[in-house]
Amino acid sequence: MIANRNFEQCEPLTWVGRVPVYLSTAIAFAHGLMMVFTALALASGVEWFFGLLAFSPQSALGKLHLWEFATYAFVNRPEIFTLIQLVLLAFFGRDVEKFIGRKAFAWLYAVLVLAIPVLLSLLSFLGIDSGTYYGSDAVHFAVFVAFVMIYPGAEIFFGIQARWIAIALLGIYTLQMLAYRQWVNLSILWWSC
Repeated sequence: MIANRNFEQCEPLTWVGRVPVYLSTAIAFAHGLMMVFTALALASGVEWFFGLLAFSPQSALGKLHLWEFATYAFVNRPEIFTLIQLVLLAFFGRDVEKFIGRKAFAWLYAVLVLAIPVLLSLLSFLGIDSGTYYGSDAVHFAVFVAFVMIYPGAEIFFGIQARWIAIALLGIYTLQMLAYRQWVNLSILWWSC
């Protein structure tokens, strides 16, 4: 597979000054814009915003709101952790995109975005109510896991290898969700990884 890589797809989409803009950067920017839009919608009391874009198996499948399979990921509350996730998506996603190519990264991101609503729909068919789901936390964590699978020995923070950071984060997220009995979120975490 690596021998057949198309190096034209490893180049940035464009440049902003001296800064390369990759697909992952553009996706992170789109999430950032939607975070601003979400904040404005919350401030103005527009509650239909979540009902229209967030994923709910009952509305996506029952009312055929099929766009919810993709739009839920772009409904992010304005929080510092969301901003950190977007920066990490731009950095780690860029390295994944450089390694597998732009087209493959686009497919990977699309599959990761669609995987969560598919799981929630399956759980709904089994009678497990998942409620309304929105946000891209699990998708962006899965992009980080993809980075770790490609570069497990990369030193990220204070010389700690990427594999140990991923294992620690996956472990603490799992323990946190177990402690609060968040079974649906736990299944989403492991499904996306």
